[in-house]
Amino acid sequence: MIYRVLLTFLFLSLLAVFGVWLADHPGRVAIDWLDYRADTSVGALVAAIVLLAVAVSIFWRMARLVWSAPGRIGEF
Repeated sequence: MIYRVLLTFLFLSLLAVFGVWLADHPGRVAIDWLDYRADTSVGALVAAIVLLAVAVSIFWRMARLVWSAPGRIGEF
């Protein structure tokens, strides 16, 4: 139990250090794709990628739940 608490604390500490480093070293990102140009900061890009990963994860869980529902109802 204490191992999980320490591991969680370490992970959150590293996440905080990364956030502080990112705030101290702002950068710019430019993406050119199909005649569109997106200019943003590195922090906004990282936040967008994290939000996209969370959305895909939630969608995947919901799709698995719906896909396995007939079998689970049959077992019940």
